[in-house]
Amino acid sequence: MTRSSKKETSGQARPRPTEEQQTAAVKFLLLGGAAGLALVLALNHVLDEGSKETLLWQCGRVLGVALFAWIGYAVGLGKGRVVAENLECLAIAVVMALILKHFLIEAYKIPTGSMQPAILGNKETGIFDRVLVNKYAYLIDEPRRYEVIVFKYPLDQSKNYIKRLIGLPGERVLIFNGDIHVAERLADGGFSPLHIARKPRSAREAVLKTVYPGGVVGGTFASRFETLRGTCREDGDQIVLGPDAMFGYGHGDESIRDAYLDGYDPDWGIEAPHDGLHEFGSENVSDLALRAEITPADGCREVRLVIAADGIVHRAILGVGAGAASRLESGYGAPGRDELEPVVPGGQVVVAEGPGVCLAPGEASDVAFLHVDQELILELDGEPVLTFGYEISYSIGPQEGGAVYPAPRTAENAVELEVRGAGAVLEDLTVQRDIHYTIPPGHGSRQQLDVPEDALLALGDNTQNSSDGRVWAAQTVTFRDGTRVWRDKNDPESDLREFVDTFGERHRTPFGEEPVVRDDFSDRFHFVPRRLLLGKAIAVFWPIYPHFRWKLIR
Repeated sequence: MTRSSKKETSGQARPRPTEEQQTAAVKFLLLGGAAGLALVLALNHVLDEGSKETLLWQCGRVLGVALFAWIGYAVGLGKGRVVAENLECLAIAVVMALILKHFLIEAYKIPTGSMQPAILGNKETGIFDRVLVNKYAYLIDEPRRYEVIVFKYPLDQSKNYIKRLIGLPGERVLIFNGDIHVAERLADGGFSPLHIARKPRSAREAVLKTVYPGGVVGGTFASRFETLRGTCREDGDQIVLGPDAMFGYGHGDESIRDAYLDGYDPDWGIEAPHDGLHEFGSENVSDLALRAEITPADGCREVRLVIAADGIVHRAILGVGAGAASRLESGYGAPGRDELEPVVPGGQVVVAEGPGVCLAPGEASDVAFLHVDQELILELDGEPVLTFGYEISYSIGPQEGGAVYPAPRTAENAVELEVRGAGAVLEDLTVQRDIHYTIPPGHGSRQQLDVPEDALLALGDNTQNSSDGRVWAAQTVTFRDGTRVWRDKNDPESDLREFVDTFGERHRTPFGEEPVVRDDFSDRFHFVPRRLLLGKAIAVFWPIYPHFRWKLIR
């Protein structure tokens, strides 16, 4: 078969556009692009600020102009049928995208740092995470505590906020000693005894902030830890402990506190604000975690991980060798000393035991000891092997099981690691702390909030610099004609000449009029009405360069 016959069987060659068609195509391309630009500008004028910040709109306005230009070009070439077929496909795609956006998944840009360091929004460095939000999650299921939610801000519903869900409908929430405590509303209108609201494991791991290595202080093992007994030396990436060696971090003036930059990657370049909403770096943090890969030497009998918190010493003691056992201890005592007194009169120092739970000499094991949300957790190779939970006596009445500890004392919080017998080699030594929820000025050492039946309480992970349910407050503004509206009391960009009310509507005060402004002392503005809930944040998908931020949100 000749080349010419092959060409004939495959169809006629496309004719080249004439010069007249090309000229017309260029004119229609410009006209189409102008029409697309006009449509984008019109939509930009009517969309709210939150919609303008979404990735969908940012990409859509560029694609819209390009689409209209392409349509104009195709019309100019006389390809009406091709245009019609492509417009049909485009229409289907647009409808599917709108359904996806309004009912399933939507992207949001994070403008502020209220959820840092887990989710970033920082003007100084230009790092703004984009998150995907599951909009149907709460259409088929109820919100769960410690999920990250997106909602319309109750004091300006034109803005979308992202926070962590803390209080459920009808609950009493107490913020005390950095932790969250809750009580359920009873049928008679009262409340059950308060109890700690422990985080699920996924949320707990997501919010733990690294103190060492890195942290606000930086420095090496030798500069951050104190050798309390024996020899402890760095050897490359390893820490080598001699016989009966012991070291600690957080003693005395170095007590572990709520430093703002704990958990931040220095490469982000984020600095602590000078005008945070709450004071930070001044409170001792009792919820701590100590982790390391530990390889005991032959002849090592025990490895001890210690967390001293609120005047109580908590110990995880791991036996080494076949037939050895492990245990958890908790009691009053001094860090570095063996003797402990039971916290509860007549109680026991040993609070949990694990026969057969042990380390093997010469073998590396990932060990973690946590004191978080009034619970001791010992993990071995990523799995919990021993736990012990307790409550504290801040409420009157019976407790819901478990030991009842007295209210926390003011004391240093520290971590220690010790070997008995021969030494050990450590790698990946890590000290972490939990979120330490701070109390706004004027509330003393605790803050109590009663959540309405149709609302939620949401707080930011960046507790020291988050505008959230702890501090939200409103003012009433009454004009001369009797019109009364509510506005955000804490909005730094708002004044009486021009302001936005709680519904997102803008008001301008008539010239010469001085409206009456009063603080609204009701508690309703501390909470997020259920109807303002938009969805559940599920992932950070942008940026990927120069900071790779992709991750699931827990």
